[in-house]
Amino acid sequence: MKRRALSVIFLILVHLVANAQSGFRPGYIIKNNGDTINGQVFYSIDSRFEKICQFRRFEIAHGVNYGPDEIVAFGFRNGRYFESKNNGNRKKFYECIIKSVVSVYIISGKAKGQLFIDHASTGFIRLNRGQNLGAEGEEYDAASITSLIRRSAEQSSLPVREFYKTARVNTLTDYTVSQPGSLWRVGMTGGYQLLTLTIPGNNLNLYFKEAEYNTSYRPAAGIFINRKLSRRSDLASIDLSLLYLTDSYYGYAEYTTVSDCRDDIFIDFSAIQVPLSLKFSFGKHRFHPFVKAGMFGSFQLSNMYNRFSERQYGSEIFTDSYSDFKLEDDFGFQGTIGMEFQVGQARKISLETGYMRGNQKLIHTNSAYSTSIKTKVFSLMLRIGL
Repeated sequence: MKRRALSVIFLILVHLVANAQSGFRPGYIIKNNGDTINGQVFYSIDSRFEKICQFRRFEIAHGVNYGPDEIVAFGFRNGRYFESKNNGNRKKFYECIIKSVVSVYIISGKAKGQLFIDHASTGFIRLNRGQNLGAEGEEYDAASITSLIRRSAEQSSLPVREFYKTARVNTLTDYTVSQPGSLWRVGMTGGYQLLTLTIPGNNLNLYFKEAEYNTSYRPAAGIFINRKLSRRSDLASIDLSLLYLTDSYYGYAEYTTVSDCRDDIFIDFSAIQVPLSLKFSFGKHRFHPFVKAGMFGSFQLSNMYNRFSERQYGSEIFTDSYSDFKLEDDFGFQGTIGMEFQVGQARKISLETGYMRGNQKLIHTNSAYSTSIKTKVFSLMLRIGL
């Protein structure tokens, strides 16, 4: 009997946790009428267990969500067990550590936090450091609670059931916003884009044609949304990204007309880049290659154009500055190849390299003429599913 009492105290004080994987596991629910239904219960982060139990009868069935008012309890085969309890005016699921004449509960995942007991003489109460009121108004302090648990363990003919402590979920690798099997996935993406550009000119703006432009390295970061075309296969999906980027184009032109000409061209802008692709994935291992192809648009948030002109006639030099062009949105086609890795049960990370070719209009302020910025972009991006 003493060993049983020590076991009770030990289980109350110690709650071991480790990393585990989310997903459906063998389990059961106990309905309000007392019927037990076996099937599969979704194993997730601890805060989810307080509010909801997701249950399905078999593997290909859709999951059904049950709240604390809809079922008495749920649990995992040879693992954790949760009961619906009313603490004040609100019901929620509490994790049961010991089930007997005196049952001990914790808030899911908080073994070192508040403890609760359920007994015929006390009802379901929270254990405080000071006085604890029972169902009839009687007071229980720490000494009387310890004595109560010891007497119950020694005198009761009911077995003491101690539940196994299955590991908690690692949020970084095993929990995602989208549930397993969902058609939708969302995440974060970021990386660098290497850009080269040319601007064709004409007789009115030779400075565009004659200029040599810098190669631009620009960061790009944002979110992505992916939707599978079939629930049964990861082969084909539609992929949309929203990337924020900012860049500065610089070109220097040196040429001769009726004068010796030197021009510095500056184009600064920020934009939201939106690649839309059809994605094809290959293989069913934890890592698999994929390809994407589609169109993109870069929509301007802000832009500025400046040209500093220097004209030399013999020994005379004339300088001036112009802001006579406006940059418009960029559109083109793009393609990507990459490798996707699965980390844990649910998290996916991919590394991809892409190519974009775009056409961006430069319009003169008086609409007398226009030209195009022709861009070529090579990108290296990292994507992490949320």
